[in-house]
Amino acid sequence: MADFLNGTSYDVGLLTETGRPIIRISNITDPSSTYIRTNEEFPDRFLVNEGDLLVSWSASFKSIIWPGPAGVLNQHIFKVTEKVDCDRRYLKHAIEAAFDEMQKSVVGMGMMHLRRKDFLGYKLPKPPIDIQNSIADYLDWLEDGCEQVEPQLPKVLSEPYRVISKVSSMSNKINEGRKLRQLIERDCNGLLVAMAHRSDLSDDEKRSYGWERIVLDDVLTQVSDPVNVEPGKEYPHFGIYSFAKGLFKKVSLLGDEIKAAKLYRVKEGWFIYGRLNAYEGAFAVIDANYNGHHVSNEFPTFECDINRVLPEFLLAYFSTPAVWEALKRNVTGIGGGAGNRRIRLKEKVLLADEIWLPPIEWQHKIKTVSKKLQNSKQDRDAVGVQLDALLPSILDRAFSGKL
Repeated sequence: MADFLNGTSYDVGLLTETGRPIIRISNITDPSSTYIRTNEEFPDRFLVNEGDLLVSWSASFKSIIWPGPAGVLNQHIFKVTEKVDCDRRYLKHAIEAAFDEMQKSVVGMGMMHLRRKDFLGYKLPKPPIDIQNSIADYLDWLEDGCEQVEPQLPKVLSEPYRVISKVSSMSNKINEGRKLRQLIERDCNGLLVAMAHRSDLSDDEKRSYGWERIVLDDVLTQVSDPVNVEPGKEYPHFGIYSFAKGLFKKVSLLGDEIKAAKLYRVKEGWFIYGRLNAYEGAFAVIDANYNGHHVSNEFPTFECDINRVLPEFLLAYFSTPAVWEALKRNVTGIGGGAGNRRIRLKEKVLLADEIWLPPIEWQHKIKTVSKKLQNSKQDRDAVGVQLDALLPSILDRAFSGKL
């Protein structure tokens, strides 16, 4: 289908800041990246001009119609000259589509590359030149973002086009489903935040409904259950996502892998936060799935006076960027200032924070809504798993001719 010329090496001693560009693999990957230049003379066959087809077959596997500038072809790059009955753009797309399969034959430990015979011996479909032109037009249109008028494919490709259109339609519906899940998740979180803050009420209205202004120290007591780390013993532990997204389990550690002398065991119902990323919303409540797990001393824990404050209310209260921004002004750390990545929110600062506390009856309503939303979230997560599995299943059916 084409002749493939491998690039050449260059003399380091003849490199200069103003000479001819040397086109290397890094430039194939990103044509706007920096070029090294040379005053060395090369045979014309190693010169590259705008519009040439280049293929990197080592380290980074990529094909490109060269956009310029003119330069010298470095080794491990093919300059491809198509034969009379081949479309250059079609060849570029065909090579690009074959790379995944080709890379099963790569060799080398550091710079992975394809053997020349494995690359040049790979078989590609070669339709008539008019079909190649149509395919190239269509794939160029796709790569350019489908902004121009859609090219017409020949009738012989009507069945593949039907399958592509069907997959595209299904893919769009799947993406719409994902977006809808995200919107529902946002609205559910927003409902709990609104119930916890009631920004629609003035201070006087809140007082009239039984809300009171308190400091957190009035309703929270810092607690800890220190555990001595023992070699050979397994310690399940976890982290806290930023942006009020909850807890996540980590791989259990053996005592031999832990540098600290102590860890801290947590209990269901405790309120917890991360000192280092509190200003990014790292607040959570320990649920049954994490009861008895361990954390470091960077995760303070608190017991709620449940006659006055419920953990579910606190979690809803601390689930908004407005609160995180207010806390950010109170963080401390090396160098000071909220921009420092090692800043910490000290417990005494958190406990001194003043908030509006709603009546316990209203907090129980928040708890009830929170449980219902959590149950619905489990259903949505199950749907999300099905959505994630759906597109690969559709593609598998398409490629096997069953769609």
